Amino acid sequence: MGKKRKKQNIIEDVYEECDDVFAYIAGHTEGGFPYGVSWEEAGIDPDLPFDEKVMLYYDMSNDQNDIGIDEDDLPF
Repeated sequence: MGKKRKKQNIIEDVYEECDDVFAYIAGHTEGGFPYGVSWEEAGIDPDLPFDEKVMLYYDMSNDQNDIGIDEDDLPF
């Protein structure tokens, strides 16, 4: 699989969990508004293009898993 296709697959897989405001959408209010961890709170510049933000967040998530951090222990 080419590098460009892999990147597209990652963006498609992660896309439902994030948007332009949130790196991770934990849920939605009764009114339908999303809430979660913003790009800035995740340590990612919110002004970057969306694809770049997603890839940085994906890389950060994989780095955490590689060093033994259990996602169930994260506060978000």
